[in-house]
Amino acid sequence: SALRQLSKKLDCTEAEVEVQLAFGEGEEGSRVGPSDRWFQKFWPKHRPRTSPLCIAAEIGHAEVLAVCLQSVAAARDRSLVWGHEIARVFHTAVTRGHTDLISVYAETGAFDLSLDDARGYTALYSTARLGDKVCLQALLDAKADVHNGGSSARGATPLHVATQRGHAGIIAQLLTARADVNAATAPEGFTPLHVGAAEGQATVFNQLLLAGARWGGKDEQGRTPLDVAVSCGQHGSVAELIAL
Repeated sequence: SALRQLSKKLDCTEAEVEVQLAFGEGEEGSRVGPSDRWFQKFWPKHRPRTSPLCIAAEIGHAEVLAVCLQSVAAARDRSLVWGHEIARVFHTAVTRGHTDLISVYAETGAFDLSLDDARGYTALYSTARLGDKVCLQALLDAKADVHNGGSSARGATPLHVATQRGHAGIIAQLLTARADVNAATAPEGFTPLHVGAAEGQATVFNQLLLAGARWGGKDEQGRTPLDVAVSCGQHGSVAELIAL
């Protein structure tokens, strides 16, 4: 296991590793606050994937992750971990389904939950695309930005990608979290309804319209969702939009 590998690296038992990670340096059972010295001791600069922070995200150890994040937030030299590394560790926790770790990140209060992953997408966007209702709700509860899809999303929001995939349950969760049902921020000025029309996701049209989506909303070329459905040859979408 990851914990066993770390114990071998530090030449101590797994139990000793857990005590050191959870409580820092000090007498057994005493809670020593995180410090720069403690943090740097356990953060290998040249092998970040073997750090306690990364291991905690991999195996879902909430207490260890909390101490590590507190140390990062308190460290004077954040260049050791700031930016892409913190984002990668956060996305690792999300993709592993460790929903309790999402709240640990949020409670720390020092990290942006809308950091892009290596592909340039936010955790909320990726979770909406995959249709993971549990992780999505954990991110929403942690106040992740419901309007931000990441730099690679090119303006598309989590609601756009949920509509593209036809994830009705995800759409409902995002709408409850006040996602903008008429956001015309996707490429070509598409709203979620435009995206659904282009992809033939007729089953979610009524859901979007009941939430306030504009049937006759226009994209950058002045096309309505019906126009887009016609141009994309989505006959089911055309019939459903006309019926609505």
